[in-house]
Amino acid sequence: MKRIHFRRRGWITIAVILAAAVTGSAGLAIANPTDDSGNAAACAQWDDVGTQGYQECLDNLAGTSGAAGFVAGGQASTSPSISATSLNAGGNPPFYFCRDKGRSATATTKPTKECKDTLVCLWQPDDGKYHCVDGKGTSVSPPGRICTTNPHFACADDVVIASLPAEAPSPTDSPTAASPGDGTPEQRTPASSASASSPSSTPTSATPTNSPTPTIAADDPVSQAVAAAQENKLRIWLESDLIGAWKAGPGSLKTAAEQLALYARQPGVVGVKFAYDLGLRGFSDADQINQFVTETSQALRAALPAGRRIAVDIVVPELGCGAHQACVTAMRKAYPQASLTAVERYVLSGDIDAVNVSAVFGNQYESFKIQPAAVINNVWLRLRQLSWETRMPGLDVGSREIGLAHSGDTRPRPVSCPTADPKADECDAKAAAQLVRERVDVPLRRGAKWVVLWTWEQTFDNQTWRLADRRQDTNGGHTNEVWKALRSRSLRVNITYNPSEPGAAVAEDVRTIAEVASAVFLFVPTSASAHNESLPSSSATPTR
Repeated sequence: MKRIHFRRRGWITIAVILAAAVTGSAGLAIANPTDDSGNAAACAQWDDVGTQGYQECLDNLAGTSGAAGFVAGGQASTSPSISATSLNAGGNPPFYFCRDKGRSATATTKPTKECKDTLVCLWQPDDGKYHCVDGKGTSVSPPGRICTTNPHFACADDVVIASLPAEAPSPTDSPTAASPGDGTPEQRTPASSASASSPSSTPTSATPTNSPTPTIAADDPVSQAVAAAQENKLRIWLESDLIGAWKAGPGSLKTAAEQLALYARQPGVVGVKFAYDLGLRGFSDADQINQFVTETSQALRAALPAGRRIAVDIVVPELGCGAHQACVTAMRKAYPQASLTAVERYVLSGDIDAVNVSAVFGNQYESFKIQPAAVINNVWLRLRQLSWETRMPGLDVGSREIGLAHSGDTRPRPVSCPTADPKADECDAKAAAQLVRERVDVPLRRGAKWVVLWTWEQTFDNQTWRLADRRQDTNGGHTNEVWKALRSRSLRVNITYNPSEPGAAVAEDVRTIAEVASAVFLFVPTSASAHNESLPSSSATPTR
């Protein structure tokens, strides 16, 4: 096995970690979420004691089981789940394995007491992987099936880094990520396409066909949007629905992936999102969804430049129920392919690098007397407890929100703010600020890396929907109270845009988007997806 050559501080860091593994570390203590005192401590990290949010947090933790502190590929842990201390750390925390005889191949985020043979795995930004060393500093592979199922761990003869940077913080401190939260692509080797899911026994793809090599037209609107986003210093995601391409067969999927790769080679492109609201439409069962995710991920990773990330939009309706068990049961029955169990099969597979989570609205929760704001809060409290980013290192979890868009040329005033009221403008501003707090601030506070807002302008259900008002003149006539409220959140706000359906000129649209956003999701029609443009969830209209 190769040895990792650390600088002096690197050896001090390893010594500190391994010493902590033997003696235990109070700084990495884990609170048991099934224990009342642990619940109180965790919730106090998220909200002030005595507030409504604090009580909702207690209710959620009391009504749900803790998430096991393990890495995909190991065995389910019986130890208490990760506490708010670990969850708040962000970034890529160190992982520990105990190789003593009789121990499971489970990674934990705290040292195992009384372990004689401890491995510690540290995230290295040089290659975007965890590298594990034993007590002698020798590079070793993580135990169990992790090497075959989790591409974010360096295994066997993977190239190891020369040293830890001198300025690297001690892994026993709260680690900080190199800007993963704002959508910036991390420098890492693309994840392996290996998946823990079993493909469907019934092939869904047609016989491969020879497809023409995709090209870009000179007047292509997507290219214009990419150029405009670069000029306005926006990070760029490409998005398309590849379900149709996948069903059409490997040849069609390969062509669609290559078409996306033409744009993905441009500077500033973060990655590609290839599905909307997985589990709500288009598949016969959960196995078929897993096969789609695995095979589409393989096609994209083969076509895209190294370092580009792969994402999907997902929904998990049961998460909006909080501790209401009757609601949880009803949502699992109504949306079996979007149950938490089904979704985690591909979210934690390593096939995707980012997910945008939508909270399902409409009238789904009305019979359970759960209001939309409570649904959002429930979803993100539960996601924080599940800690997907810790269980699948390298995964980013963002929010997708369709409820801030309005139909028509201008945003209507709330019914509580009649035009005849002399304070109608003030009332409207307060209502918009509250809406943005519920739909943007809550997910961000609960751990979302970003919030993707639908949409700059999009025709849906025979109506045109937009975030800003339709531009009436050249002097800022697009502004409304929601748009004003979003300006102060621009660092972590992303906006979807269809360059083929511009509100004005593409360059002008993108320049205006840059007023409130730090990233843009550009819809790219492919031969099998042009009919299914960036639509909101089919289970709910955007009016919520």
